[in-house]
Amino acid sequence: MERYSAGLERQDYHAGLICSVLANINRDPKGKPYTPADFMPGHQETKTQKQTPTDMLKVVKMWQSALEAKEKKNGGRNKKLMDRGRR
Repeated sequence: MERYSAGLERQDYHAGLICSVLANINRDPKGKPYTPADFMPGHQETKTQKQTPTDMLKVVKMWQSALEAKEKKNGGRNKKLMDRGRR
């Protein structure tokens, strides 16, 4: 199913690319150029921001607390299994 979805996304990109080329050929030179995403229904480009070291530390602490809570819930079974694998 994933392979099928990837194929559809690729087809959407190809169609969007053709549309953007045609639109850019005929657009006002002073206007903003079109991208393939402008012609892909349901596709949203997300702008990612670089994480600061502080943000990274917050994420690590969040995961650490989540794993510790899971450890308490399981009664330490995960730690015992991990220790057994290190022998």
